[in-house]
Amino acid sequence: MWIWRKMLRISWTEKRTNESVRKELGIEKEETLKQSATKRKLCYFGHVLRSNGLEKELMTACGEGRRRRGRPRIRWLDEIQEKTGMNLEALREATRERRNWRKYIVTVVRAPRADDTR
Repeated sequence: MWIWRKMLRISWTEKRTNESVRKELGIEKEETLKQSATKRKLCYFGHVLRSNGLEKELMTACGEGRRRRGRPRIRWLDEIQEKTGMNLEALREATRERRNWRKYIVTVVRAPRADDTR
């Protein structure tokens, strides 16, 4: 709960119930912080792909040149593809219809994952 209170900039001296904080954020009672973060990440991803801005170009483009030796960096798009199970072209198609994308986000967030400890 403290992270959600910090997001809303609620002081520790304020007398606010946990239910009021969750209601203000629009979080369900069973939703964990990990599920909430995933939901927000997927919502923002759909928003960016529907727009025509610099963020979209940076997210979908590859940089020129080569990396140094070592472990490859984890890209933000790789995590989105792993969570949804879609490639970039399928994601572009899915995000075009906002209502369908929102419904898909809810199913992805609520689906039990093998890597969850819960």
